[in-house]
Amino acid sequence: QILQYFRTAGPSDGLHISSKTLLWFPAGHSSSAEFLEGWKISNARGVQLLGGAVSTDANYINSIALAPIEKCRQSIELMMKLKDPQLQLMLLRSCLGAPRLNHLLRSSPPCHIRSSILQMESLVRDTLRAVVVGDGPWFGDFQFDLATLPIKHSGLGILNPADISRFSFVASMLGTKDLQDRILEDEYDLPLEFYRSWESLNNIDGLLSNLELPQITQQSLATKFFDIKRSHILSSSFITSQPEPLQQRFLAILDSLRQPYASAYLHALPNPGLCQVMTAMEFRANMALRLLIPKFSGSKLCSRTNCKATMDAFGYHALCCVGKQM
Repeated sequence: QILQYFRTAGPSDGLHISSKTLLWFPAGHSSSAEFLEGWKISNARGVQLLGGAVSTDANYINSIALAPIEKCRQSIELMMKLKDPQLQLMLLRSCLGAPRLNHLLRSSPPCHIRSSILQMESLVRDTLRAVVVGDGPWFGDFQFDLATLPIKHSGLGILNPADISRFSFVASMLGTKDLQDRILEDEYDLPLEFYRSWESLNNIDGLLSNLELPQITQQSLATKFFDIKRSHILSSSFITSQPEPLQQRFLAILDSLRQPYASAYLHALPNPGLCQVMTAMEFRANMALRLLIPKFSGSKLCSRTNCKATMDAFGYHALCCVGKQM
């Protein structure tokens, strides 16, 4: 009846079907060929709608997810040709905030695009390692987790797509629930994939406790998620296994990064005229201090005269040594 209306009465009511309109019959169609004449018909596993996948086939949904991820990969490959880690970090933050990528994570159940998310996470990890330490070592899981926190949580603001997927789909479904109920003129039961994502999210230290609609937005979920992730980082074995003085120094550094304007330089474009330029070595030395990256293993004596102190692997002695250069 709906198709008959569009064909006969629709034009008089101002409803004209675009030549791009596609009729999708996921279970096949039983209407006569004569009735469907002039319509584009599809019996495929799914279709794309507004940049997202409409399908019950997980493989199809994942295949659609690969397109924006590949676009992001190409952008990152071009970015890495600049050979300027300060600028690369800024551009990487922009690449991961691309609207299509965010739309993908909000509109697709995480369980259906898991392999695509893992590919993107691996890409972000490799790119961050290249920007922060170049060919050097010591960029491990702790540094990656710390770097992928928002800047206000002591990170670099390079968010991990795997983290965002934990709460973005839940927030999107809840945010549109009322609209879906009104369109369908009935209370709409959310899909099973939503409840799986909800349960997975709530397993993170009861993240969803004390939150009620309309409080459950992507921003509120993100704030609680990253608060919990930061607390886990601060209590990780990377910090707790260090001597007590070094633990206190680590915590002081991470806390200082949250103070107003402490990380403003991360948003500054390189500008030689304003002396807002760091060499690659200077930038990576700064990142090492910020992300608690050791410069060497074991212990070494200070090489300056009049100083017999033992160098620490994180470079703090070098910042305050009063010995003379040999």
